[in-house]
Amino acid sequence: MSLRVAQCQNARRARKTGHTVPLILFLLVLTTCGALLWAASTRLGLCGREFSVTEGLDSRAESLYEGFFAAFGRENDRDRLSYRINRRIELEPGGPAALCLGNPLRNSFLLRAEIRLDESGTVLFSSGLLLPGRQIRSAVLDTTLEAGEYAATARFYAIDPVSLAELGWVSEPLTVTVLS
Repeated sequence: MSLRVAQCQNARRARKTGHTVPLILFLLVLTTCGALLWAASTRLGLCGREFSVTEGLDSRAESLYEGFFAAFGRENDRDRLSYRINRRIELEPGGPAALCLGNPLRNSFLLRAEIRLDESGTVLFSSGLLLPGRQIRSAVLDTTLEAGEYAATARFYAIDPVSLAELGWVSEPLTVTVLS
């Protein structure tokens, strides 16, 4: 009889222990995921960095997806500007151009962009202000071009988010191809 009681007690202990290890592992995974999401939301500006700018923002802008791990990248220094753009822009005559023009999350500046033809200086595209983490995927150019390939330059202006003063600019050579 005592052997049977001992077996029952061992079986109860085994059932309790059998649930403990998976529960501890589950809580560990849950805590780790929570910490990663909190860190990502802090780096992405979801709880912290706020921009009070409402006027002059480009209405064509949408969220720029940079992936989950972009949140763990290093934020730019105040003297660095990052940007994204399609360096080979193709479009149908009068149609939208796939610009893929973006202001990465790591920027501490607002961004304004302008695309000009190298030969004549004609402005092909001018954006409003882009908050960090925003992009313009495509837009109709301000100037209609004939079919052909054109050398152009995109100029990106860093704008102070508080004073809205222009702090400087960088440029990027582009090729604009109008399909026939």
